[in-house]
Amino acid sequence: MRITISKLPLPLPDDPFRGQLEVFRRLEKELEGLTHRAVMGNDRCKHAYEVLLATIARRGDLCTALKDSMSVRALAQALSSEHAEHIHLNRLVLERIDQLRPVPGRLLLDSVYQFYLMFYNQGKNHQAIGQWLLDKRAQRNMQGPHDHELLGVDGPLWLVKQARAKGRALQNELVDLGLNRYRAGRFMKVAQGLYYVEQLKEIPVNQPHRLLDEIQKQEVYDTPYDQRLLGHKALEILIDRADKKPHESWRKTVLAIAGDPRVTQRDPKYNKWWRLLGDHRCRLVCEWMSEFDLDLFLEALGNFSRQTRDVDLKRMFPSRKTFMKGLVEKGLVTSTRLYLSQDAERFLKRQYRRSHYLPGYTIVRDNKDKCLIYMELQGGQAHIVEGSHECYLWIYRRLHESAVVFSRIHKEVDYKDLTSGLNDSMKKVNCEAAANITHSPKNFAWQKRAIETLKRIGIDVMAQDVISPDDYPAFKRRYGVM
Repeated sequence: MRITISKLPLPLPDDPFRGQLEVFRRLEKELEGLTHRAVMGNDRCKHAYEVLLATIARRGDLCTALKDSMSVRALAQALSSEHAEHIHLNRLVLERIDQLRPVPGRLLLDSVYQFYLMFYNQGKNHQAIGQWLLDKRAQRNMQGPHDHELLGVDGPLWLVKQARAKGRALQNELVDLGLNRYRAGRFMKVAQGLYYVEQLKEIPVNQPHRLLDEIQKQEVYDTPYDQRLLGHKALEILIDRADKKPHESWRKTVLAIAGDPRVTQRDPKYNKWWRLLGDHRCRLVCEWMSEFDLDLFLEALGNFSRQTRDVDLKRMFPSRKTFMKGLVEKGLVTSTRLYLSQDAERFLKRQYRRSHYLPGYTIVRDNKDKCLIYMELQGGQAHIVEGSHECYLWIYRRLHESAVVFSRIHKEVDYKDLTSGLNDSMKKVNCEAAANITHSPKNFAWQKRAIETLKRIGIDVMAQDVISPDDYPAFKRRYGVM
């Protein structure tokens, strides 16, 4: 006889295993208590344990505290306690254990195995501990199916390769290997770091990826990795792979971890990150930031041009944008500094939401809506200060080292400090502006004068580099090829 059942309701509570889990947790605690009482069952054991803890507390020589098999038993207990992180387990200590207990007990082996996974590489003794465990677990016939891989020289790397070969998350591999209870330990943190690094090497270049969001978390990038931090390795990979044209998501990740490199060398972030990444990477990211500075300046300028009723300013925005973008794309801009008005800062923070995605900038404190950008050309062969609104385009052949635009310390400046005030201070040291040009919307007059000034200074710029393809024929008819 055949019975057809269309639907079989199977109601389950929201948390069906909560009661059982609580029971298991209680039993685990009871078992820990029983183990402790079994080990510390008499006065000799308690005394050995107290002597051991006192040695650990004063960072004394652990070998001297291991006097007999009772003190070895006390060590086994300590390795599974809250005192474990302060224990310095090394080759000499393991040799001393061998002298006292040639065939170690299961409790000791389990405790050392747990210590290995929880405090892996903490004292740079993981290889010695791993080899000791391999030998002793084999001696007691306690080998696990993957002991040689997990306890070998590159245990975390093997774990990562296993997970990736199966195309699965690292966490799932831990569960399969029965290591999930150690997921908070150093062994797993090292493996997680390697897992991120191996993936970073292979994700599509300059494209958004979920991994980028993951490595922006402080608990991830501050994880120790290969004598530095995981963040250092991640930054090296991202900067080297992105090269000169980073996607916004890659640039944001670099800024979120290390911040803008264009700070003083006394800055904590510079010392933590950029000092260890090498001059080449630092210079490359400075180039990224220069282009980003200009994009932000143009965003702020464009926002103002959309709001203003000044028809001439609206008309001039595209030509000013083309001129400055042309200098960057020609590869003439080697350094920049952004100066934001309070209104511009608010606008950009709304656009980017998280301030750590923005580059370093200085506030124009005495003007709520005007912003400026300083641009160094060809490594200091010329200097430009451009501003919003009716600001002149200032061009300098050279600037004295005292110029405010070179300061990374000032968080606020006055508008005049960057315009007429800068020129006045530079006059005193024979570095006055080569030109201060009014932006005029007629006949390309301001572009012509700017190009002529830059050429006279020695900057290799052509009119077609900084004038749009639509406007260039009209410019060429009026002034010829420049």
